[in-house]
Amino acid sequence: MDKNKLMIDCFRLLMPHIGEHDKSHDLEHMRRVFNLGMRIAKSETIQVTDYDILIPALIFHDSVIFRKDDPRNNLAPSKSADLAEVLLKSVPGYPEIKIKRVKDCIQECSFSNGIEPSTWESAILQDADKLESVGALAIMRTFSSGGEMNRPFYNPLDPLCKGEVTEKVGASIELFKKRLFVVAKTMSTNEGKRLAQKRVTFLRSFWERYKEELIEGGIIDEKLEPLETEY
Repeated sequence: MDKNKLMIDCFRLLMPHIGEHDKSHDLEHMRRVFNLGMRIAKSETIQVTDYDILIPALIFHDSVIFRKDDPRNNLAPSKSADLAEVLLKSVPGYPEIKIKRVKDCIQECSFSNGIEPSTWESAILQDADKLESVGALAIMRTFSSGGEMNRPFYNPLDPLCKGEVTEKVGASIELFKKRLFVVAKTMSTNEGKRLAQKRVTFLRSFWERYKEELIEGGIIDEKLEPLETEY
């Protein structure tokens, strides 16, 4: 199929399904993931990319979203895949035989589930989406999502997240240790690894500045230990 027409058709079909409540999974997130995925695909000269599969997978991967603290959150990938199937059946000329592979890509695209990509297109989608979890925009998305769930920026008793990482996130900054600093090690594509490493460098500089400001603000001491309040 014509790549540009397929892109336009898919974004047009996606628009009514984008919610307003989650700014970390809004249209701009979809646009960035799409562009990152296309960039990764074009950078790899050895692998052959099926754009009929990649384009809708990139665009529909987060078509159904629940808040991270919603019990249904783990169902989002499968529900997004099911919606992608419905939407693709309305795209004129789209080969139905490829819909299952699009669904597989979307169902495998979950950092929390840790599923290995089964195809090249799935690897691209995973890397493109993971890049949104490392770097400057990842910081913005982390605190946007945390604010929506009324999470504190940090835990005053453990602002540097020295404690054990648990499944449940209490403060937004904990995601740095749980996800943002970890993502780069899980990339599959060469371009994904290159871009992730650049973004990790920025994250490290942010973390160092964060520690400095906690010291300046009297939250931790020079030994990076929390300071007790007297009130």
